Amino acid sequence: MDHQFAKQLQTQMCAGTWNLLHNCLDLQPDESLLLVCEDSDLGWYDQKVAAIINTAAEKFGVAPTIIHVGQPGNEPVPDLIDAIAAHDCVIYLARVGDQSRFDEIAAGKRSVMCYLRDKNMLASPFCQTAYPAIRAFKQAIDDILVGARTIDITCPLGTSLSGSLPAGSKAGKSDVSVFRFPLGVPQPMTASYFSGQVAIADFLTPTGSRVYQPASVALSKTTYARISNGRITGFEGQADNVKSINDHYDHVAKQFGIDRDIVHS
Repeated sequence: MDHQFAKQLQTQMCAGTWNLLHNCLDLQPDESLLLVCEDSDLGWYDQKVAAIINTAAEKFGVAPTIIHVGQPGNEPVPDLIDAIAAHDCVIYLARVGDQSRFDEIAAGKRSVMCYLRDKNMLASPFCQTAYPAIRAFKQAIDDILVGARTIDITCPLGTSLSGSLPAGSKAGKSDVSVFRFPLGVPQPMTASYFSGQVAIADFLTPTGSRVYQPASVALSKTTYARISNGRITGFEGQADNVKSINDHYDHVAKQFGIDRDIVHS
């Protein structure tokens, strides 16, 4: 993008929107853009954010396509797949974007999963901080974790997990195929070399990659997952909480045909 044109655009939109479209997505005037917007009635995303991004993209000379989606499911949505394939860039203002964050992206195409949900978040310092700076900060944290002799993870409720990564491990340039905005999660580290215990309080929460019911399990007391080299060896705590967790793990593992005791990262 021409530098003078870029400077002119920057003055015409809020810092958060500029950071998303220019610094993160690197949107170009000759590219097509798809906005995937989740129904506001579901309580996650405010459609006003999509309107702001749409208006800002038009200043780039881009006429975005907007497609509305409902809550995430486990089956592909043909219309959405076709729309994604037909555009150079995709911005997800919807939870379905989280389900595809590990999928391969076709060469030359770019996608962003937005975790900002309303105008206040878009205007926050987190969204306004230059994306390259946040990315460099994340990379520095990843390098520290990978290079550490020992990693200890603790919390006030009693989490105590320790381990180290194999010699020669390297922090990857990207741990997911979809850009995240704002960016705030370090690279996942394999849990295969970690042992100890993890405290689970209030709720056993769901993953974002698959949908199942019930999505969460309420816990009346803190419960502890015992971990040995990346595998759950058991749960300790109040008997009814332990039973609820085990029943939930069995249910989800059976539904998706997965090993219930593996801790991936």
